[in-house]
Amino acid sequence: MNAFKKYDNENIPNEHENTSWKRLSDLANTTAKDREWTVDAWVPRGQVTLLYADGGVGKSQIILQLLTSVAKGESWFGLETSKGTVMYLGAEDDEDELHRRFEQILFSQFARYEDYNNVIYRSLAGQDALLAAMDPITKQMTPTSLMKEIEVTMSEYLPVLFVIDTLADVFPADENNRALARQFIS
Repeated sequence: MNAFKKYDNENIPNEHENTSWKRLSDLANTTAKDREWTVDAWVPRGQVTLLYADGGVGKSQIILQLLTSVAKGESWFGLETSKGTVMYLGAEDDEDELHRRFEQILFSQFARYEDYNNVIYRSLAGQDALLAAMDPITKQMTPTSLMKEIEVTMSEYLPVLFVIDTLADVFPADENNRALARQFIS
């Protein structure tokens, strides 16, 4: 007995239509492109990168330091960064707390606010910060109006780094459900 379900080829949904199978031998006489980094050997450019640690250990503070370092193309904890516009969406800290944190960072760097016109940020503390809505029956996610607004804003500023703080505030499902988390990140 065949354990594979037989399908009529006409009715198989193909979510991978644009995927092309290749042979490794096709790469002969080619050279792999160098990986581009936002933070050298730590944060690849154009890739989702997650920073996890226990609460209250300073994740948000080091991320704000990362933003100001990338904005000026300066090293961050001894690691080289690329230079460019950065964006931050925070759902935990309110405007006053962000102001205090940025002030501490700039003070420690002997910098001025005017030097950071390419740091774009927004606080959603106390507001609905979900970036997707999930259908409880199909478990499919659709972008919220906030996510659509972010896409428009990103196309305007073209950031080299976009930080969302924190996943728990923007994700509409259980963070430990790998399938849903992957769907969301994608």
